[in-house]
Amino acid sequence: MNFSYRDDQLLVRDTVRDFVRSRIVPEASGWNENGEFPLELLPELAALGLTGLAVPHEYGGAELDMLTIALVMEELGAGDRERGSRYTAPADRGERRTEGAVASTVGARRVPRMLGSHRAVIRL
Repeated sequence: MNFSYRDDQLLVRDTVRDFVRSRIVPEASGWNENGEFPLELLPELAALGLTGLAVPHEYGGAELDMLTIALVMEELGAGDRERGSRYTAPADRGERRTEGAVASTVGARRVPRMLGSHRAVIRL
């Protein structure tokens, strides 16, 4: 049995790690002191595919497996312990709600737009 990460999992982990180091770590203490949530990061998270972690590709999601999602969450938490899981939590909650909805014609049209929109992520 092989317990090594796959190359695609390492790529996702390293991409998130680089993003966290460059965009989150330098500002995290200030956000913590001021009790702020950096809404300006949501479009960037969407561009990286982090607003649809478990949503199928056909609907515009990343369709990541649970281990890869755990790697994403670990990297976000390492960079900002205060709000690590909150960066993707709105999307995660929304993904669970949309599982049944995407089967409909309306869901199939709306889900891809939601995943690319920071406004939709906030509303979920």
